[in-house]
Amino acid sequence: MNGKELGAQIKKYRLANDLTLDTLAQAAGCSKSYLSQIENGLSSPSLAVLGTIANELQTSVANLLKENGSNTKASFHLPFDQRQTLQYPMGLIYSQPLTAAVSQKSMQPIITVVEPGGNSSQDCHLRHRQNSEEFVLIMKGEMEFVVDGEKITLKEGDTLYFDGELPHKWMNNTDESAQVLFVFSPPVW
Repeated sequence: MNGKELGAQIKKYRLANDLTLDTLAQAAGCSKSYLSQIENGLSSPSLAVLGTIANELQTSVANLLKENGSNTKASFHLPFDQRQTLQYPMGLIYSQPLTAAVSQKSMQPIITVVEPGGNSSQDCHLRHRQNSEEFVLIMKGEMEFVVDGEKITLKEGDTLYFDGELPHKWMNNTDESAQVLFVFSPPVW
């Protein structure tokens, strides 16, 4: 699914929920113009923003990303050239979900590239639903994580496994890009 298709899905759900651009933008914590750019395929939302939008639209990120005509038989194979790329607004982070039909899965693997200065959120911590788990593998580079107040520096090959409901955030404080494998169970978006 490309940016225009994703934007069209968001708009379809927004209209089905009788929400204005302004109302959804305020609820999602972004500007009306940014949401309009997303709906028109001119900008890609971050995973966090996409998750918030999906929540406000009373659906899941998986439903927003669902391609028309996708079938269950094809959901276990995702060719490299068919991966979706989601870019965070500042252009320092992009992610690729590694499975198709994520709504049918009990875990969600994602490869994320984090450029120097990229972070999950400057101001707040992430929290996933109760009884969720998160696994992290640093494939390249170095990342700093803060999980439940504990600061942890992970280098290439290091892993981290924690309860997803614990407050957490991550950042790349180095001058080199990092590549990270995240696995969420159950899928967080």
